[in-house]
Amino acid sequence: MTKRVGAGRRPTLADVAREAGVSLSTASRALNGQGGPSPETRAVVATAASALQFRPSSLARSLRMRKTSTVGFVVPDISSSFYAAVLLSAQRTLEENGYRVMLMNSERDVDEETEALRTLLNHPVDGLLVATTGMDADPDTPEQFGAHMRRDYERFRPIVKAANLKPE
Repeated sequence: MTKRVGAGRRPTLADVAREAGVSLSTASRALNGQGGPSPETRAVVATAASALQFRPSSLARSLRMRKTSTVGFVVPDISSSFYAAVLLSAQRTLEENGYRVMLMNSERDVDEETEALRTLLNHPVDGLLVATTGMDADPDTPEQFGAHMRRDYERFRPIVKAANLKPE
């Protein structure tokens, strides 16, 4: 088998299928362990993938599955040992359940917090953990979720929010 991928270009599943001489769907099923392809076909596809140094694209997978296995986390101060401990605990629990964390630090600034949330709203995350400075008194109702966040609140389910957490 020869490499047919241009220099500097990441090999795609289509490249693997072409190299293995199979259809795109057969290559996908073979690499994902789904039924259909024979053991011989799986071996040919695996060899082609290895030869091309193919790595599945998590972005492509997330678009297809509509799931990123990523949770956005906004904290007011990552340098605080309190928030670092909260993050570590949340990250461990999420990783045990197959999720990764995308961390945003607002530096206790409402404008930075708003920008962090906008960034997460523009990235494909499956949910949000939010411990922020801009939350109003009652975090249990969307109406009290903070004026700068209310508009986009409904886009995320699930969302975990905590108002004005303060280290002891």
